[in-house]
Amino acid sequence: MNPVFVLAFGGTGSRCLEAITYLAAARVIRDPLHVLLIDPDESNGNVDDAREQLQRYQRIHGKIEGQKEGAGPSGGHPAFFSTPINEDLPPGSFYWQYPGNANRFSEKVQLSALDADTRALVELLYDDHDLNHVDLKKGYWGRSHIGSLDLLQTLGNRITQISKTSEGGQDSLETFFARLRRAAQESEPRLMVVGSIFGGTGASGLPAVPPLLRQFFAGQEGFLDKVRLGCVQMTPYFTFGKGTEHDPDSALHPLATQAALYHYALSDAGYEAIYLAGAPRRAPLSDTNDPGGPDQRNHPHYAELAAALAAAHFFESPPRQGERRVYATGGKDVSWATLPDAPKRGVQQHLTSFTAFCLLHAGVFHERFEGGKHKGDRWLHDLVGRNRERSLRGNEAELQDLKTFAERYVAWISRVGKPGGEGTDVKLFGFDAADVKLDERAAAERLSRLRGGKADTWDKVMRHMNSGLHPEQRAGVGWYMAALTASTDRLDK
Repeated sequence: MNPVFVLAFGGTGSRCLEAITYLAAARVIRDPLHVLLIDPDESNGNVDDAREQLQRYQRIHGKIEGQKEGAGPSGGHPAFFSTPINEDLPPGSFYWQYPGNANRFSEKVQLSALDADTRALVELLYDDHDLNHVDLKKGYWGRSHIGSLDLLQTLGNRITQISKTSEGGQDSLETFFARLRRAAQESEPRLMVVGSIFGGTGASGLPAVPPLLRQFFAGQEGFLDKVRLGCVQMTPYFTFGKGTEHDPDSALHPLATQAALYHYALSDAGYEAIYLAGAPRRAPLSDTNDPGGPDQRNHPHYAELAAALAAAHFFESPPRQGERRVYATGGKDVSWATLPDAPKRGVQQHLTSFTAFCLLHAGVFHERFEGGKHKGDRWLHDLVGRNRERSLRGNEAELQDLKTFAERYVAWISRVGKPGGEGTDVKLFGFDAADVKLDERAAAERLSRLRGGKADTWDKVMRHMNSGLHPEQRAGVGWYMAALTASTDRLDK
């Protein structure tokens, strides 16, 4: 098994990393993941949402035993949440604390210390507003001409410091690259870089990674050759409201994308595989124009699911050393049959089962646990009957994490299934998850719609839950998740 790594830049990269997290939770991605978010805007709502969901995932995963095929409930597939993400690392490992984001750009480039000719060139390329009136607390404000220089310089300085360190370093960036180096010593790791090519941080980060890797592996013969390097370039797929004169303008995204693609077409980007993902018609994913900060929270979009599937494809089928591949696709509609690589991976089946799992826990079982209404269920008797240490008592925090994770996922998948712009036909899960809290009747109706109108879904899940399952899990919450996984897995059998 070759280790897989994801480096996500900016708000769009964070949205795509959240989608990758859901594919890992649903077992579409099974290789152990090491992921890292990079954005100068540490308060960005999209970044914060992805980071919190990853931290919940990590805590939930800690209650599951057995990640290999055959180690799951009843000897079948592994339980949901079995794929490790940043295993054995602290919660802060998912995000790098970007240094110096409170400085003006003129301070970042040390304008006052430059010689006269260089200073004149910088002042020609950057106007007074860019140099003296914008700090980076909210990222690059869609200005990749600022971000490309700052990010390459900031990351380059840190890479120089950590290039000779070992794992267990001072920060998440050092740990990420140390683990990548160790993986290159032992196997052929896959590194996927994700970000937009039309915005600020993503457009700045994508071209920076290949030279940074060359810098990091300098003097370490052969290690860089072992790293399979790919990227998902997110092209425009959303719009947002108008802002002030200096705020980002989504109307300019297609023009920025055209210029970026022209550059990538005429130069060696340094990637062995490039995946282009976007949408033919852009959807309004935010009513306001929030250039960074906690209010920048975009709605989910099917293009982010396509980006996650691109990552899954790359992890399994990277190009050989020296090869160069570009992947793109299109269609008149968006369905499980037309999403790239989805039919091969059984994505509809995995996500149907996982969605049922999340609906049942967030909508039905968690409230039963809190109200003590589950005590007469046969499956709970099986849970505690053989080993009284294996109860749900003491697992309240993990069960609440699971509920919060599940609620956010259900809202995500229901939004992903909505139209992605005027004239785009999206045929995924067609239900509204505005209210996840369900009674048994509502749960039965929701599960029926999830399976195309099959009315026996609720009964089928409960019959299997009460059929005498024996998952090999010591922790009570692990037993419960493994049993519910096995029961929802049977929906398509």
